[in-house]
Amino acid sequence: MKRFIWQAIEIAKKGIGKTEHRPLVGCIILQGKKIIATAYHGERKRKHAEAIALEKAGNRAKGAEMIVTLEPCDFRGRTGSCTDKIIKHGIKKVTIGAIDQNPKAKGKAIKKLKKAGVKVEVLNSKEAIELNKAFNKWILTGKPFVLLKIAMSADGFISFGNGRRKIISCNASRKRVHELRNEFEAVLTGIGTVKKDNPRLTCRLGQGRNPTRIVLDPLLQIPLNARLLNENGKTIIFYKKGLRSKKKKFLKGKAVLLPATAKNNLFDLNEVLEKIGKRKIMSVLVEGGQKINTSFLKGNHADEIMFFISKKKLGKGLRFYKGNKNPKKLIEGIKIEKIGQDLMMLGKPKRIN
Repeated sequence: MKRFIWQAIEIAKKGIGKTEHRPLVGCIILQGKKIIATAYHGERKRKHAEAIALEKAGNRAKGAEMIVTLEPCDFRGRTGSCTDKIIKHGIKKVTIGAIDQNPKAKGKAIKKLKKAGVKVEVLNSKEAIELNKAFNKWILTGKPFVLLKIAMSADGFISFGNGRRKIISCNASRKRVHELRNEFEAVLTGIGTVKKDNPRLTCRLGQGRNPTRIVLDPLLQIPLNARLLNENGKTIIFYKKGLRSKKKKFLKGKAVLLPATAKNNLFDLNEVLEKIGKRKIMSVLVEGGQKINTSFLKGNHADEIMFFISKKKLGKGLRFYKGNKNPKKLIEGIKIEKIGQDLMMLGKPKRIN
């Protein structure tokens, strides 16, 4: 069944950017070793992968086997219980890649299927669990999964630091960043980056969707003509709690304004992430400068860090982190991949304090 669970995982990935605040799920239905139906969350609005696959299989589902990357739901909401549908269609065996980590659902479908006489095999596949790392964190903590993305030169600088701009990453790396913006539900940056670079923070891929744009702007310094305020999609601006500013009325209609605790114009990121999670945003890609990077790293708020390391050298400028750390000393479980002319390095951050 390992071959089929890997195939189901690849099918699940077709739902990236389409599932809203639901997990990624891929489903395959087999008669013998012949695939008779496949489906994924996001393939049809609101419908779950299992329900779509069963519809496609029709009467052929009786006596068949289902391979699904995540434990089926047993909720009786708008879509109905997938577990009930599996039993009703006469599926004889369900192979599950990973158990649902939602405390309200965990293990319930497995118990119900077994009680109905359906054979159940749970693989606890590392790849199936990894598929929903963002959903799992959000459902268990209420906070989004955070990836800190850092583009840096070969000598460890992210910019000249004097207002001068230089594109550091190669075209392939920049394309990968747009793919990330499609994968993540929100992209977050600081007001310093907005004022200096005037970014759009959009996904410029043919089939991509724009993430929610989040700006940390304690004093509401954002220019009203900032490009990210005039792009398709939603923009959220966090400002210092208690701040009085006439700009609020001009920003209404352009952005959602959310107050948060800030000391010395540095936000309480725990509070910020909790408020983001309450808006059903499961994943955040952080694209900031030195100040934002340092805040997320020192506060241990990043779940993963992705470095894009160019061959170019700047000679001087701003380091990616105020503590001037070597990237390899900050992360563990490092994966390295060549992307165009750059190196991509991904890992989990070590605790700094």
